[in-house]
Order: sequence, then C-alpha cells, then structure tokens
Amino acid sequence: MKYLVWLIGILAALVAIVYVIVFTPFGNGLLGPLVESKIQEQTKLQSKLKTFRLSMSEIDILIELNTNNSVTVKGNYSLLSKDLDVVYAVKLEKLDTLKSLIGTELNGALHVDGTIKGALSLMQVDGQSDLAGSNTKFEASIKNFNPATVKATIDNLSFKNLFHMLNQPHYTDGVFSLNADITDASSGSLKGKVVTSIKKGLLNSKYITKLAEFKSPMPRTTFNSITTTTLNGNILDTKVDLNSNIADLDIKSAKFNIQESSINSDYKVKISNLDKLFFVTGQHMKGAITVNGELFKTKDLDLTIHTKLAGGNIYAVLHNDDFHAEFKSVETIGLLHMLIYPELFKSNLDGKLDYNFASAKGDFVGQVIDGNFAKNKTFNLVKQYTKFDMYRESFNGYVGANINKENILATIDLYSTQASIKTKDTKLNTKTQKIDSDITIQAKKNTITANIKGDINSPKVKVDLEKLIKSEVGKKVKEEINKFFKKLF
Repeated sequence: MKYLVWLIGILAALVAIVYVIVFTPFGNGLLGPLVESKIQEQTKLQSKLKTFRLSMSEIDILIELNTNNSVTVKGNYSLLSKDLDVVYAVKLEKLDTLKSLIGTELNGALHVDGTIKGALSLMQVDGQSDLAGSNTKFEASIKNFNPATVKATIDNLSFKNLFHMLNQPHYTDGVFSLNADITDASSGSLKGKVVTSIKKGLLNSKYITKLAEFKSPMPRTTFNSITTTTLNGNILDTKVDLNSNIADLDIKSAKFNIQESSINSDYKVKISNLDKLFFVTGQHMKGAITVNGELFKTKDLDLTIHTKLAGGNIYAVLHNDDFHAEFKSVETIGLLHMLIYPELFKSNLDGKLDYNFASAKGDFVGQVIDGNFAKNKTFNLVKQYTKFDMYRESFNGYVGANINKENILATIDLYSTQASIKTKDTKLNTKTQKIDSDITIQAKKNTITANIKGDINSPKVKVDLEKLIKSEVGKKVKEEINKFFKKLF
C-alpha cells in the first residue's frame, strides 16, 4: 500500500506538471510571474525561459530548468473559445540538479510526454513516461482544473530504480505493475478500481534486520502479491493476496476511510515453518500455524486473533501494546514439541496470558487437567526406591509464570491422589535456553527433592535422597545396600 501511494502521488505530480505548464499562463500560476518578469527583466530569465510565444492560435513554450532539464509545450490555442490542442514534453535528465527548485533530493532521470486537448473547463490529458524504468501511460480528464477521471497503467516498474529515484532506502527488489480506472476522482466521491501486482519480490533482509533491530538476521525473503482496491466515496476497499517463503497473507476486505484515517480489515496468515520466525521470536520452533482475525485502527490499534494450536484453541486480543490471550484444551505434549522442549508431560491446559510488548513483561496463569509424565530419570529413581509408580498417576493443578523479557520465573503445583510435584521460582531463560529448578516430589509418604540445571534440552539432574533414607523405606534401602557390600567382602 505504501508503494501504491507513492506511485499514485508521482502520477499526480506528472499531471500537475502539465497543469502548471499549460494552464497557469492564463491565471496566477508559475508561468504568469515568469512571463511578467520576462517583459520586465528579459536578460535575467533567458537561462530559464528560452521561448514564450502565444498568439490567437498558437502556443510555443520552452523552459530550460538548467542545462540538463527542460519543459516544452507546442500546439494550438483559441483565445476566443479557450480550446487547447497541444503537445508537451518534460525531459529531466538529471533529477539531482532540481533540488534547489523543488526542495527534494531525487536521482536519475525522468521523461514524460503527451497531449492536452479540450476547453479550459474540461480538458483531456494523456501521457507516457519511463518512471523508474517502467512503461507508464495515463489519461486524465480535468474539469474546472480539478481531476475528474483517471486511467493509468504501469508495467514493469523496478523497485530498485524507484527507491533510487526517490532517494529512499533500498527496502526491497521486485517488479511492480498497476492498472487504475478511476471514473470519479472527486474528493469524497471516489469511484473506480486499482489493481496492483508485485512479482519477483525480494526483501532487503540485511537492511530490515538493522532497521527493526532484530537480534538474529532476517532470512532471505521472497514474495509475490496481488491487490485489488475498489474506490467508493471516502472508502478504499482492498483485497490482498500475498505469498512469501515465510508466510502467506490473505485479506478479503481492508476498508480504509480517507476522511477518518481509519482502517477495518480481516486477515488470515499461514506459516508453514515456524522456525523461520526465529529472527522475530528468538525461539526455535517446529510445525505450522494458521492465524485469522480482524484489525481495527483509528487512534488506537485493536487486533483479534484466532488459532488452533496443539489440539486446542487460542483466542487473543491486542490493544496497542497490551496483549491478552486465552488458551483452551491445549495439549502440553504438542506445545512442548512445537517449542522443541523435552516432551516430559502430557495433559490438557487451560490458561490466560497478559503481556505488554513495550515493556516485554507479563504473567501466565494456567490449570493442568489429567496430566501424565513421560519416562524420566527422576521418576525411575522414585520407582526404584519406593516401589511407587509415578507414571500411573494422573495429575491436576496449577501452573504460573512471570515473564520479564527473556527471563521466566515459573511455579508448578501438581497433585494426584497419592503424589504431588511442586516447584517455586523455577528460572528459565528463553535466550540462553538455561533452566534452574528445585523440585519437591511427594510419593505416598516419601519425599524426594531434585535440582534440574543447565541446558533445557539436556539438563543435569541432581537427586537428594536424604529425606528418603531417613524414612522407613529408606532404612530398608540402606539395609539392602549394606548386605550388598558385605557380600563383596
């Protein structure tokens, strides 16, 4: 949309150039003062206004802006009927030399030529241009010096050339095309359609990584898109179909209100490989996801999000920087798999997340339902020393987390009919992938404490059996150990 605004602005500028050149000699525009100065101080203007001839039936104007840029207008004009039939040509060979005149730094060259026909009250302007290496053509009817209708086509415009010409950073490469048919260009009464396409799009990943301050490099990103915009009064209604190697975006209707500067849009995003988002999330992930919802933007930004994840449903809302999400029946084993964490626990999870993107802080509160543990060394030791099988237990309980940027402080309180598992203030760093957790496991009347520390994918587990040894079961274990050593000697 940003590129489309630029291009329409450039087309409008081309029409405006013609308007200034041809129409203002009869009013109070650019050439009026030039002509007056020509009469009063002819020698001072010879380097700019080379030729100015206006008779009852003929126009011949040549303006040399400098040695590299010129504007010419030739044709017929009737002072009585005020009818025009002229040919114009704008030759700007070095746009950078115009900075002192237009106040904006441009690069490269630009050529525009065409015809103007009709009365001053209703004129037809057409032209063609090599704008940014493209084949650009346009037709416009101007009624009482205001645009009435516009038709324009742009074929094979190069973004690289466009950004160079506009002296803008090189955001992307690609080939842009446009087809516009605006049957009513009046302000507040717009009617028409604009279709644009981008082919062979390639984002400047290095520049965008620096601009957005991503901590990891943005991967090579290619894309193609087609947008169709219907103009109706003050409303621009746009349909978008964008496909890239990172995500696909579909918008059925994005309504932009020109008068209110507001937008109301649906959206659907498909991401086939979540790990390609690492440059944004800082978290390696597996799998795919589809997200849909609506976006509203006036003074505030409001976004709704719906998605299915790990067998469950997530509904979320974003209000400016404040994010609220609700999880329903999400399977923890699937969530752990997606996050590439050890798949130790299988359950259903209901929860709520409140997070502020500006401060990168938030809180999560959840309820675990019917949870079972996968095989692990700690529970194997519990089974070995207590003859109690933790794997057969079904756990319910509470999980919570405080988020402060990449640092997470977690609490778990799970229980079954004969066992419990508790940990408080478990430290997890999503950036370094490190964990430090003290866990207390109650198996019937036996207590085992453990510390899990190090890389989350292969942490070191230290089990403390001191309390267990002091119990009745522990005494029997100790006796068995003594018998074992006595037999050795």
